[in-house]
Amino acid sequence: MEKRGFSLLEILIALVILSSAVAAGAAAYHQYLRVREKQRGYEMVYEAILSLKAKLKAEGLDRDGVQEGFYGEVPYTIRSKKVCEMRNYVHDIEGGKVGNKGPFIVSLHRVEITLAGKTFHFFVTSYRREEQ
Repeated sequence: MEKRGFSLLEILIALVILSSAVAAGAAAYHQYLRVREKQRGYEMVYEAILSLKAKLKAEGLDRDGVQEGFYGEVPYTIRSKKVCEMRNYVHDIEGGKVGNKGPFIVSLHRVEITLAGKTFHFFVTSYRREEQ
């Protein structure tokens, strides 16, 4: 008698192998979706920090204090404090001016931005011409 087709045992083994492959693929895809969503959150926070930092530079950091607001729907808090201030350094040896005797006042500010429950610290410099 000639045997044609597959036996029930062969079909069951093939189904087990196929279902294992589908389950592994589904788990990998689910993990990919979670990582992608987390990455989007990091990108949003990074973009917000850069935007708020640019906003600080544009507005100027002449005063210490706290600013609060919303970036999209996310609340933020910015705290800035002047660390030090001095004149710019001059290298004009022939003119007799050497040292911190330049016409600009350089300020170093410590900035703390709290956004989405995370706090970021960095320093920002600002320059202004001394009024004479």
